[in-house]
Amino acid sequence: AAPSSTMRIERLAITGFRSYDELQLAPPAGPQILYGANAAGKTSLLEALVVLARGASHRAADAELPGWTASVARLEAEVDALWTTSAVV
Repeated sequence: AAPSSTMRIERLAITGFRSYDELQLAPPAGPQILYGANAAGKTSLLEALVVLARGASHRAADAELPGWTASVARLEAEVDALWTTSAVV
């Protein structure tokens, strides 16, 4: 079988990042839809994935990423059950 060109996030953990004090997420396989009220954290969740993938935010400097009550932010993802990536900013 040919290798897959997609990666699946099996687990995502966010602590002290933007509007999230703490979030543990294990999304089911397949496409996902994020919806909710304004300022609910949809963009912050996507930004956390960008930071994990690129090592930096596309929107802000590292010093701006921890939430109001956090001195640091921690992001961790388990991808395809083979790789674990994390970032502390």
